[in-house]
Amino acid sequence: MTGAPSGPEGQPPAGQVGPHGRHYAVTIKVDGVSVPLKAFLHDLIGGAVTGLLKGLHNVADDPSTVEVEVRRT
Repeated sequence: MTGAPSGPEGQPPAGQVGPHGRHYAVTIKVDGVSVPLKAFLHDLIGGAVTGLLKGLHNVADDPSTVEVEVRRT
């Protein structure tokens, strides 16, 4: 794909499927402020979260969107 935007080291932008498999788009906000993530962290966090969910009952095998909110009590 000539002229298409690419991520670091020629990888597709986070959230797009590349030649080596799935890539994830992850958004993290801490106290309402977005935290910038490098491409490998999108895949690391996205893969970890979806991997953990696979062991839960009543969860789709390949969800397209997962939302997680963590609050300190």
